[in-house]
Amino acid sequence: MDREDAVELVIGLEHDPVFGMMLMLGMGGIALEVSPDVAFRKAPVSEAEAARMIAGLRGADLLGPVRGRPAIDTAAVARLAAAVSAFGAAHADRVRELDLNPVRATPSGARVVDWLLLTADGGGGG
Repeated sequence: MDREDAVELVIGLEHDPVFGMMLMLGMGGIALEVSPDVAFRKAPVSEAEAARMIAGLRGADLLGPVRGRPAIDTAAVARLAAAVSAFGAAHADRVRELDLNPVRATPSGARVVDWLLLTADGGGGG
């Protein structure tokens, strides 16, 4: 995976006391710190709903073909986001928060580079 072809995204889970387990998906890496561009949905979400979340980002144009780079594999990102949301929904009693940031998305797939998991009992790792 060539870093030049990668776009950094974020995928996360957070247990909201009112709505339950929520999926977050957005532009990641330093973009998240500088100008947050994220979408939220109640978990679990389907791959189709995750794809709509991706398409609705303000930075979605960066995921298409840019400066000779082919479009990133948004289907791979949607599959990953749907799987993360299913995990969160299935373990809502044990997961407090999960952050996958950055997720490096390229024309050939998506790879989680760093993660942090906080459990309801206060444990964590990453």
